[in-house]
Amino acid sequence: MTRCQDATVYEQRKTTFLRFMVHHASACPTFPDVRKQYWCSAFNELPKLELAQRGEPVPPLDEPLLHDALNHMAARRDCGDFLANAIIRIVYQYFDSPLLSDSLRTRIEEVLLSWMYWLDEPGEETCCCLSENHQILYHTAELLAGQKYPNRLFTNINRLGIFHRDLARAKIHRWLNWRLRFGFSEWNSNYYDEDLAALANLMDFAHDPEIRSKARNLIDILLLQMAQHSHHGVLGSSTGRIYETSILKPDATVLAAVQWLCWGRSTYENNLSMSAINLALSRYEPPAMLAAIALDEPAEAEFRERHGVDVEEAAHFSLRVDSPADFPFFANMAQHRAVIETARAYVPRKHGNADWGIQFALEYYHACEQRGETFDPDTNPTALSAANLYTFRTPEFMLSCAQDYRKGKPGYQQHVWQATLSKSALIFTTAPRPERNSRPGHWAGNALLPRAVAHRNVLLSIYRIIPRPQLGMQPLPHRFATHAYFPTWAFDETIEQNGWYFARKGEGFIALRSLAAARWCEPEKTILELTHKPGEAVPDGSYELLADGAENVWICELGNPRLHGRFVDFVDAISRANVSGDTSHVVYHSPSLGEIEFGWDRDFRVAGQAVKITDYARCDTHYVQSPRGSGKYQISLGQERWNIPAAADS
Repeated sequence: MTRCQDATVYEQRKTTFLRFMVHHASACPTFPDVRKQYWCSAFNELPKLELAQRGEPVPPLDEPLLHDALNHMAARRDCGDFLANAIIRIVYQYFDSPLLSDSLRTRIEEVLLSWMYWLDEPGEETCCCLSENHQILYHTAELLAGQKYPNRLFTNINRLGIFHRDLARAKIHRWLNWRLRFGFSEWNSNYYDEDLAALANLMDFAHDPEIRSKARNLIDILLLQMAQHSHHGVLGSSTGRIYETSILKPDATVLAAVQWLCWGRSTYENNLSMSAINLALSRYEPPAMLAAIALDEPAEAEFRERHGVDVEEAAHFSLRVDSPADFPFFANMAQHRAVIETARAYVPRKHGNADWGIQFALEYYHACEQRGETFDPDTNPTALSAANLYTFRTPEFMLSCAQDYRKGKPGYQQHVWQATLSKSALIFTTAPRPERNSRPGHWAGNALLPRAVAHRNVLLSIYRIIPRPQLGMQPLPHRFATHAYFPTWAFDETIEQNGWYFARKGEGFIALRSLAAARWCEPEKTILELTHKPGEAVPDGSYELLADGAENVWICELGNPRLHGRFVDFVDAISRANVSGDTSHVVYHSPSLGEIEFGWDRDFRVAGQAVKITDYARCDTHYVQSPRGSGKYQISLGQERWNIPAAADS
């Protein structure tokens, strides 16, 4: 398999990106203030070290920034593991650089030799360790620090580096095998930035050849995910975790730079990307087929994937919910009744970030069991259970949905569905929380998750906002309404007709309908400023459709000239289509797909046929086939074939 279609072009992009980071990023009006991005600030200095190593003139290192990063780590603050992976690359790749002062080298070693590498080590901290991306960042830092200093004393636990190396190696093998076999609980999210940064370090610096090989394979798979679920460089799919900024301004996400670097789409000028920097400094080269798939635009393509494993099916895949070794796989489901006893034994009481929720939920379960009361064993808002992801893509639009995902349960950052026509022309619906900047908030996540399904170019999303006590607490504050993000200013044309809201972007069409009456909300200047570049004229258009009521159904159909003819024909056909029913049973007569039936407890049927919305393969897509749990991937494009071998079961 050719690792890079045109190595010269890829190397040129890497150099262009590194020079931008060194010489132009600080003056670029769209680039953020690096010091305010404390979680990844240290990565900003790596391009200087690389260009200096190549003999190019560069400004001095910002040593105060690096000392701030080291102090952040030493204080055991949240995201110190992000910074550790920048420091580790300095140690392995640039430690003899004349740009580094002796005092900085000394401080780096002091911090690495005294740092807390996992939550079971001595020390008080409130850092997040257990989410999927944090696990691999911590384990990578521990492996590579222990490998670099095998005979030095690591003072936090008074053990030699070789002990840390071997301990982390076992954890990393498990994590790599889990991700290769089952995908990602934080599917298609910006947290791929953290995963890729760690994986690039493992591929470049791990002594274990199996770890290096699996890390490279997993980089390939992560990039394949991004390539398949992107529309013209916009990763506009459903995702396990999202923030308001990245959803409303997708070309400013950290993964935009990765797409530009690897296949020339999107931009690198809007954010500091850890993974783009580490990949630009790495030996990694994107396979030829990867770039070709990213740039391929078939008339239509379907993508079905399954990410994660539900607690109830763990035994089928030889995963044990009562095993401390397997607990990190289920850490995002730590408050599930079947997992919580293991979580209580695994997570130290001093780990305040996770301990309170575990202890509270455990006491609640025990109290219910003692009283003989029934309870829902799985109501944790941050839970990321298995997701069946469906995406349908044409050159004009992309529609993506997490099929029937945790309906009615409290949500967090899960972004259930989205229709994407351009980097700004995108539409989705949520059940918002009253608070603007919470998780979930007004735009990112759902207070209570809908039951949403999609098939080809049509989506239905059903909401039932029924507040109920969560783990014995009072009902969370809910807004008895649903709403849609519909930025009128981003489209070339918009029309309202017969209860439908229509829009066109180029040759891509979209129609949105709310069963409950919807109304336009007054635009907020802060949102419009967020979605536009500094200095760009802020439009005066609406972007929010609000429908009051605890129950509602939103229907979305997308189109193009091949499916519907002209935009006027699309508008005419859909505005005359029959829509009837309620959240229990809704019927929509789609002009392109025929009669569609769905409901809160009903099958999803299209033209009389039940549509499968559960139990997807790991990958069953236009380009990739992978049986669930195998870790084996068969990729094809035309006559080209590329196989990623099966991951060994840990």
